[in-house]
Amino acid sequence: QQLFTALLGFRIERGTFLSALVAEEPANAAADDRIASNRQSSEAAYKIVLERLDGVSDSRLAGLLGKFVALHDALMPLRTKAEGLIHQPKAARDTKAADDFRKSAQDYLDSILALTIELENALKLTDPVVDHLLGVKQSAWAARNFGGLIAIRLEAAAAAAKPWSAQDIVGAAEDGGRAKQAWSQVQDAASRADAPASLTDVISRSKH
Repeated sequence: QQLFTALLGFRIERGTFLSALVAEEPANAAADDRIASNRQSSEAAYKIVLERLDGVSDSRLAGLLGKFVALHDALMPLRTKAEGLIHQPKAARDTKAADDFRKSAQDYLDSILALTIELENALKLTDPVVDHLLGVKQSAWAARNFGGLIAIRLEAAAAAAKPWSAQDIVGAAEDGGRAKQAWSQVQDAASRADAPASLTDVISRSKH
């Protein structure tokens, strides 16, 4: 759960940065607030993850945790640079610094996903109910991820005041299809007669 909170908060922060970096004008206060609030939730979750995995004995998990920490630390100064960039007109921005932030941000997101997958693998094959619920969670994450990619395209196009390219249109259609398929798997799981109330209640709330 904390890894998901870290992922979600940072993805929104990153999406706000990416949109602002392609915009012609400097970022406004709304963008600053969005970055700050999501960073706060993401960083709080990051600290809890470190506390809960402190001293982990599994070598592969420890390696992924070390990479997760290293990429987080490498990202921190680039976040500060990106904050400066988005408050400049587009023509004045350092394109290399912007590219460095984009790459570091993606690497950090990838490390969160890798650590999550390894943690889930450690739980598998011990209880069929756990395996089933992990599958549902993965499908829900996939739906959220592909939906988020569409949102990032929309925000980037709006910030740049440009229509979608043919590549954007095709990519959004593909991501939409993947999100729909993943969410259908979640709904199928919730429709089972033996689905736990904790699962059906969450899915029901997500529809409103």
